[in-house]
Amino acid sequence: MRRLIYAALRVVGALDRRLREKLTLAGWLVLGAMGAAAASGLDTNLTVTSRAFTFLVALLGLAWLASYFFRARVEAGRAMPRYATSGEPFSYHVSVVNRGARTLTGTLLQEHFRDPRPTFDEWRRAREPGEERRNWFDRNVGYFRWRWLIERRLPRDASTAALPPIGPGERVTLRLVFT
Repeated sequence: MRRLIYAALRVVGALDRRLREKLTLAGWLVLGAMGAAAASGLDTNLTVTSRAFTFLVALLGLAWLASYFFRARVEAGRAMPRYATSGEPFSYHVSVVNRGARTLTGTLLQEHFRDPRPTFDEWRRAREPGEERRNWFDRNVGYFRWRWLIERRLPRDASTAALPPIGPGERVTLRLVFT
C-alpha cells in the first residue's frame, strides 16, 4: 500500500510541477472553469455546461498545441560564483540570447531546479518535525512529510526576473538571487 501511495504522490507532484511551469493565469482560469463545467454538466442531455466544458477542453488543447509550434528560441548560460554559503542569499548572472527571428517581449526568466521529489526510501524513512502530533490518516498517507521533504530540497527564495525586449540575435545579462 505504501508503494501505491508513493506512486500517487509522485504522479500528482509531477503533474502539479508541470502545470505550475506551463500555465499562465489565464490558463489556470480556463482549467478551473473547465473543472466547474465538468462537475456541473454531468448529464449532457440536460445542461449547457457540457458544451462549455467541450469548448474549454478544445481551447486548452489548442493552446497546448500552439505552445509547441510558437516556442521562443533562446539560449541561456549561467555565471555562478565560485563559493556560496548554505542558507545565505547569493547572486549569479544569467545571459540570455534570442535565437529566434522576432523580438522577444513580455518574458520572465525563472530558474528551473532539479526534480525535488524524494525517493521511496527517503520518503518512508523520513520523519517530519511534529509528525507525531498529526492524525492517524495524515501520518500514514505521508502527504505532509512529502511536502516537507520537497520544500527542504528547493531554495527558499528563488527570484524571477522580467526580461527586457530582446531583438533577434541580441544578448541580455540579468542578475538573479536565491537562498
